[in-house]
Amino acid sequence: MYTELAQKFADYKLPNEYRVRNNFVKLMVFANENHLNNDAIDYYMACPPKRMEDESYEAMKVRTRFAQKLLKYRAYLYDYSVYENN
Repeated sequence: MYTELAQKFADYKLPNEYRVRNNFVKLMVFANENHLNNDAIDYYMACPPKRMEDESYEAMKVRTRFAQKLLKYRAYLYDYSVYENN
């Protein structure tokens, strides 16, 4: 489901054609390539900032870092069109 996205983001390398190397660009390109949707963002926002039942400490650190980046750039990633009034 969405649990492996954090690890995929931690291992993700930007393609060479991007000159700017910062977290914003990395997250935007990653979200575009992996078709990140509102449900995935909501999943990581709902995860508690503590270890889950069968999660290692390193996996928890990766997940919380990814969740913090999603929270910081959520305004750019979240699809608000589903909430528009007709």
